[in-house]
Amino acid sequence: MVSSIRILNFALNDEAADGYVNRYHGPFQVTGDEIVYDIPGATTADAVASRADSGAGEITGTTLIVAPGAGNYSVGVDADETDGQTVNVADSAFNVAGVPNAAAAYTVVLRAAMTTTGGPVDTANNLSIYCNEIEVTDIIFFNGGGVDNDPANYYRSLLVSGTQVRVNARLLAGGGAMIGNTTIELRDSTQNVITIVTIPNGANFGIAALNTTGITVAADVTDTHNHEIYNTYDGAFGSALTYGQHRNNATYITQPVTHRIHWENGDPPGLASPPFDGNAPVANGALFTSSTASSIRIEWNPVDAVPPAADGDFNTYRLYFRVYDITDTSPWSMIDRYTAAVYNAGGTYDLSDATTSFADITGLSALTTYEFIVSAADVYGNEVAVANRPRSDGTTILHAQTAASSVTITLSDGITRYTDTLFSDNDGSSKPVRQNAIHIIASIEGDTLPTSVNVIAAGDGLNQGVESDDNILNLVDNVTRFSFSMNKYAPNQWDVFIPTTHSLLTANTGVRFILEINTTTGTSYVDHNSELDLVGAATPWDDNEWRFWVNTTQPTFQPWPTRILNNVITKSNPVAYPAYYLSHDAYVTIKVYDIKGRPVTTLLDGAFRKGGQNIKDQGWRGTNKAQKRLGPGLYYIHIQAKRDDNGKIILNKMEKVVIAR
Repeated sequence: MVSSIRILNFALNDEAADGYVNRYHGPFQVTGDEIVYDIPGATTADAVASRADSGAGEITGTTLIVAPGAGNYSVGVDADETDGQTVNVADSAFNVAGVPNAAAAYTVVLRAAMTTTGGPVDTANNLSIYCNEIEVTDIIFFNGGGVDNDPANYYRSLLVSGTQVRVNARLLAGGGAMIGNTTIELRDSTQNVITIVTIPNGANFGIAALNTTGITVAADVTDTHNHEIYNTYDGAFGSALTYGQHRNNATYITQPVTHRIHWENGDPPGLASPPFDGNAPVANGALFTSSTASSIRIEWNPVDAVPPAADGDFNTYRLYFRVYDITDTSPWSMIDRYTAAVYNAGGTYDLSDATTSFADITGLSALTTYEFIVSAADVYGNEVAVANRPRSDGTTILHAQTAASSVTITLSDGITRYTDTLFSDNDGSSKPVRQNAIHIIASIEGDTLPTSVNVIAAGDGLNQGVESDDNILNLVDNVTRFSFSMNKYAPNQWDVFIPTTHSLLTANTGVRFILEINTTTGTSYVDHNSELDLVGAATPWDDNEWRFWVNTTQPTFQPWPTRILNNVITKSNPVAYPAYYLSHDAYVTIKVYDIKGRPVTTLLDGAFRKGGQNIKDQGWRGTNKAQKRLGPGLYYIHIQAKRDDNGKIILNKMEKVVIAR
């Protein structure tokens, strides 16, 4: 019958001497002296192999057992029972035997195989050993500027020092704190640069300055570097190099997904060479899309800053603008995310968001040409180089002109006259005209005077079916749209006649038109309500064009006698209007003389007027050439018209006008 036994001087040695091992541990020994019967005061003289009733050969071998009765994990053996006990535990034996990590200590016994019936038997005395390992729960980079877009992607500059790393760790089983000061090796696996982080005894995290010595990135470039925990050692569950979690191998360490640092070296948003977009809305650049009298909308292709793209350190778009000046001396103004709330996070045009692709610049002067450049900067202040900033065609700065602050139209067929307010209904059928030359007068106001103005007209599509696009500017010139150059006859006054013979003036058809306003530096387009359009309207010149309808029936026409409408100028009626009828197309001159026959001012000087209609021309306000009001008295307005084909005078009248006190 097997008796109870124990081993004298039972002990853990080497890596396990402190009672802690990692399941990937290095080799260690468990030692003891003789195995004796478990009797009080037993000594080596009581060794089983020395007793007469058992003798040498009674114990045929011993096995080191972890968790007897529960797991019965065999981790080492000793076949000789006569020289004391030395059990060699090979490296990673706990892992090979399947000993799981545990928060509580395991019991370790020596199990003896005996010839006596009833064996084997475990030693009555035992040892305690902990089996656990380090689990890294998070790697956090902080300080040093930059952007932390998500837990796995960080953006830092090699030109800015101060980046630190925090490693959070715990015991894999039980989640406890470190036992003993534990060393963590964080490796930049891209260029094999190591940062040492120490987690103190009793703590769950350690902090260290990130080692950047040996990290290289070319100028104006961003490189992605992966980081991983490469080794853990020291502390209770540490091992010597090549054992445990100290194998220069990240696969032995439970840790989060790879953490990346995108290191930049003076790299601004966008690509290093071409402009940062290079695609639609236009190749290589930004695009002016619309304007009002006080605003211009600019569009561009956004940079790609979605992690792990190189522009994750994006900070703001910058919009540079100035009044266009051919001398190139006007100062630039700049708008970015810090200019106003409307341009920052949560605003209408969030320039802090890399996906933003447009913005409206407001507070501009009417009928003025501006230059624009779109740029971007990162959090380190690196800005897109001048040569790489998006422009309208990749080579020149974008130009755009604001609309006029006020444009009013008067339209007449020689009998019927429509003022600007009547065009608000956007319905041509409510403004019928006879099939005759159409006189269009435009009054244009802005901070800059136009150099030329054109009427751009097309069929209204009510029954013509000739338009392929609502945007009149998209139609084919001289096919489905037509341009008519206006004549300037006063500082803000322009007019033109659409001739009776033009194909647009076909009976029972609609006509629509807008104005093209040119200055010395740019062009803008307006319709009836452009000054009322909201900022950023897609095409503010074509949502309320001026429209009229050419009638099939013609009204009875009664030519006017030559006269002055309101021939007494008073404060309540301050304008005298020359009114007359032309039997033929002619060039008209209208001058004002005082009672002594001296010329005072010229209202028209050889201006073309269409024949066959009554004309109410530009009025006189009782002023001279310098626009100074004249004194009370009698004046004469001389109206002379010469045929356009042979120069024959067909009208030559002198009419009286009185300026009252």
